[in-house]
Formats: sequence, C-alpha cells, structure tokens
Amino acid sequence: MICARCDKTIRPGQPYDAEPIHAGSGPGETAYLHRNPCVRVPVQAAPERGTSAYGWSTHSQPRRR
Repeated sequence: MICARCDKTIRPGQPYDAEPIHAGSGPGETAYLHRNPCVRVPVQAAPERGTSAYGWSTHSQPRRR
C-alpha cells in the first residue's frame, strides 16, 4: 500500500489508518495513511496569475502604430 500523505510504501506490519473518502456520484475510495505522522508531499501549485507555465507574461502588449 502507498500512504496518501507522503507517497511512501506502508510496509507489512507498520501501523496505518484507513480513511474512507466518500463520493456523491459513485463508489468511494479508501486512503491509507501511516499512523505515525509522516511528512506531506509538497504540492505543485499553478503558476502565478498573468504568467504562463514557462514564466513569460500572458498579458498582451499594446499595439504600436
């Protein structure tokens, strides 16, 4: 099993908790978590507003005449 918090393996014999994740429109899932606190995996956030994924500005420049 893989821990839903740290993405590391839960080895046989290690204590873990099984947390149900309810879904309104279909079958739910079960998240497995190490019982002892583990470090959460960093989440990649979306790029800042007004920049593309490559870092350049997405705002249009005024047209020169």
